[in-house]
Amino acid sequence: MSITRKTTRKTTQKPRLMALAGLAGAAALTAGVLASGMPAAHAAASDTDRPKVTAKHFDFGKNWTVNAPRNGGYAYWNLSNGVTSIDVEGYLYLTNNECGRVRVEYYNDSHALLASQNAPRRCANGTAKKQWWESLSYSSTTVSHIHVVVQEEKSNGTFAEVDHDYETSAFNELAGSAGERTYDHGFLFRGDLPDDFTARSTEDRQAGIDADIARVEQVLAYLRAHSPGDHADAIEAAVHYLAKLRGTKQALAGDEASGWTPFEVRGTFLGRGNRVADGALELYGGVRPIQLQGETMVEVEIRDLSRRFEADNYQFTGVASTFEVALERTFVDLCKAYPTGTVSILAEGFDPSGADRTRRTIGFELETGTEWKDVKEQVFDPVANIAVNVGSALLMIFVPATIPVALPLSLAYNESQTIDDLVTRWERGTLTPGKAALTLAQ
Repeated sequence: MSITRKTTRKTTQKPRLMALAGLAGAAALTAGVLASGMPAAHAAASDTDRPKVTAKHFDFGKNWTVNAPRNGGYAYWNLSNGVTSIDVEGYLYLTNNECGRVRVEYYNDSHALLASQNAPRRCANGTAKKQWWESLSYSSTTVSHIHVVVQEEKSNGTFAEVDHDYETSAFNELAGSAGERTYDHGFLFRGDLPDDFTARSTEDRQAGIDADIARVEQVLAYLRAHSPGDHADAIEAAVHYLAKLRGTKQALAGDEASGWTPFEVRGTFLGRGNRVADGALELYGGVRPIQLQGETMVEVEIRDLSRRFEADNYQFTGVASTFEVALERTFVDLCKAYPTGTVSILAEGFDPSGADRTRRTIGFELETGTEWKDVKEQVFDPVANIAVNVGSALLMIFVPATIPVALPLSLAYNESQTIDDLVTRWERGTLTPGKAALTLAQ
């Protein structure tokens, strides 16, 4: 997927429209006075934006040049009698047998979605570029900005925003800008909840954990009854796991008391060459308002009880001025905690304040990789780790004079591993003072 920066989300200048309308109204009023009592004309103004989308096999704009549109399409804004009318026009370009469509979303000043429109589904039959002129129109008294999006049709018939630019890390942005990295570019999904959808109750959410606790208790009882001396490690692991489950159950019960509103969130992990099993993720979402420096913000929490590659249960949180941005930030932290692969989630939608459910869905899909993981694979590879430590030991045994040189080499590497482990645990919400002390002691 291309990492070319693009304008998939064009924020318009409605304040500029209002200013122009004010000038027009003043001019009309002056003309009315000069005309000795003739009524003033209604205030009106117009403005034009040039939204452009550039992604691999999917583009929106005008004047195709080599492999991308040279210019953006058009977003014509007209303000008259307090009503804002928007006309979006431009070419949709598809290649490589891809199917997709243009979508325009209309928002008010609070970033609440007022309406959305989809152009017809289009398909490029063949590898050559195909193009279609698209035109969508909308009017409202409260619309203030729009998102012009190109969507790809997925294999299951759903549509997702192509090349969605996630806020991952400055390291990803800087290091990835030099190559064809996709660590901060993925998909964004929007849709509607089924009419018969009902969110799980608190009791339903707890029931799943209770079932896990019962299974582990049965395993633990069996191990203790049959040659416990031969299963010491398994018993210890089961006890640890059981404590984690009970702690998570208690934490979930305390979430609502702490002001969290639970919401439904589903997820999947698709691994790639890391021996971690693919499959559904067991996720629990929550949202609540918080005060931050005197401003009301939205905090989103996702608890991950999937335990696909560790025995720990994860907790991720994100804070922003709107629900969707807070959810996206939380998702990015969850995604980047996983081994090499792709993570997708689909969640219930809320209004920007996170107070009211919208009966819509919002979803994200992103690769789990990071530039830092790439660095670790090259510099802090497990094989290199063994080589450094064994090499240091051999040097100290056979060449005692090298001890002052060998020890700093080994310590520097091991300290890097320790710091990385602490950061990783902190990101996953599993770092505790005990673990920090133990890791530092090691």
